[in-house]
Amino acid sequence: MRKTLVALAATVTGLIVAFAPTAANAYPDPVLTNLGGNAADGVVAPGENFTLTGQFDGVDCDPWIATFTGGALTPNSGSGTSFSVSGTAPTTAGSYTISFTCTYDDGTPAATTAPVAFTPGAVVQTVTLPFAVQVVSPGTAAPGTGTGTNASNGVLPSTGGPALLLLAAGGALVIAGGATVALRRRNA
Repeated sequence: MRKTLVALAATVTGLIVAFAPTAANAYPDPVLTNLGGNAADGVVAPGENFTLTGQFDGVDCDPWIATFTGGALTPNSGSGTSFSVSGTAPTTAGSYTISFTCTYDDGTPAATTAPVAFTPGAVVQTVTLPFAVQVVSPGTAAPGTGTGTNASNGVLPSTGGPALLLLAAGGALVIAGGATVALRRRNA
């Protein structure tokens, strides 16, 4: 009876571990990095032609779409791990935003009522990354200008797995360990 209990606990533990999603291995969420071009610091002069280049921190956006509250960008879309856009700053001083909407597959399995091992594909994520642009006259300080990096996108990184599944796996391991210790003490 005890051997059956130990074998059952070990089997359940093995199944939980084998079919648990590997969310910790999911791709990171994109952020704007390695910014370049004459708008990289987030400050441009009125009517100035500007460029902004950078990367999505290694995330492959397919596609990315850029919008500028102060006018048009060229190109305004693309795909890949990096971007390069150009535009003309408005003639009116003020705060404007370049927003990059990135669609990507972060490797997280799709949520379903089916067993995790049989979940088809992964969820495609979409996130918008804002970049603040201050249009100021030359020689004038831009109020509140930061380093030109993107603001928080409100998305938390997926650094673990589903809490309930990890709790169940931990409980199964505790039960299997307790059964093994009890069986060994009886035999000794």
